[in-house]
Amino acid sequence: MSLIQGNAISRQMKSGKIQKTILRWISKTIRATDDVRRYVFDNLGQSVPDEEITAALLALHATGYLTSYIYDNQTGEYALVNSPAEYSIDVLYWLTRQAS
Repeated sequence: MSLIQGNAISRQMKSGKIQKTILRWISKTIRATDDVRRYVFDNLGQSVPDEEITAALLALHATGYLTSYIYDNQTGEYALVNSPAEYSIDVLYWLTRQAS
């Protein structure tokens, strides 16, 4: 195995760990992106770059594990976001998709 292949496997393992940490926490309560960042940091005991948190959230959304929302200050309600990549990650909220 080359050094490049080893690094790729290491990144995949880290990404999986980040995703599992996120899913465990966002199970029943809607969470802001900033709260997710803090939780991942607290539970992994290490700094995780914002880009990795963003990538994990978007990947979980793309695979159907998470739904994303934006908060409407005028109505005081959360509106479903189908394409979270079109928004600033910092304005989004996350919740696990409910099994049907």
